[in-house]
Amino acid sequence: MIACDRLPRVAALAAVAGLHGHDLPGLLGELAGADPHDAERRVRCSTVLRLGLVGFVANRQGEVTVDVRWALERLLDRAPAAGIAMIDTLVGVRQPASLALDDFAHIDDADFLVRLLAGAARERAAGINILVHGPPGTGKTEFARTIAAAAGIDLHAIGEADD
Repeated sequence: MIACDRLPRVAALAAVAGLHGHDLPGLLGELAGADPHDAERRVRCSTVLRLGLVGFVANRQGEVTVDVRWALERLLDRAPAAGIAMIDTLVGVRQPASLALDDFAHIDDADFLVRLLAGAARERAAGINILVHGPPGTGKTEFARTIAAAAGIDLHAIGEADD
């Protein structure tokens, strides 16, 4: 998929195949070694599509092309080493806490939230949502950093900025 986006000859080959009736997701799946009857489904269910790192777009003429999204573009352009640097490039740098949990003693559920996050991390939960609301400047982000640190997990501030 990246080659279709970044290499002109591969993109041209994919365009020619599309003009002759070949389905791009299916073709890419077969090139990756999938069974022809299962190739398109395997590509459309792939992790990179589910994470929104790449996608397929059709133009007005119905030609389907690969769309490498900004997070993966940034990862490819920066080429960080594996591990933490790669995660920081994909989702943003880690947000360390500058306050201790004791600084939020006035929040009744703080200890519960730490246990909840630690348990979710330990059990490898698919996700957990905690709504923290209040006016700007009241410490919501620092509270999130602090409970994450107390739970022993890294916090990445995702969604503070968008396209």
